[in-house]
Amino acid sequence: MILNLILKIAAIFNLGCMGANYLGGDANGIIVNGFCAVALLLSSNNLD
Repeated sequence: MILNLILKIAAIFNLGCMGANYLGGDANGIIVNGFCAVALLLSSNNLD
């Protein structure tokens, strides 16, 4: 349960980083952070 919460917080943080990369014009950062955010959300959903 705690792990699930940590994964969701990490995913939100990742989306924030993705936004920062978008504002900074870093395309690679956007792709990496987007991929990581999706992976974190999928793994947290599987723990339920």
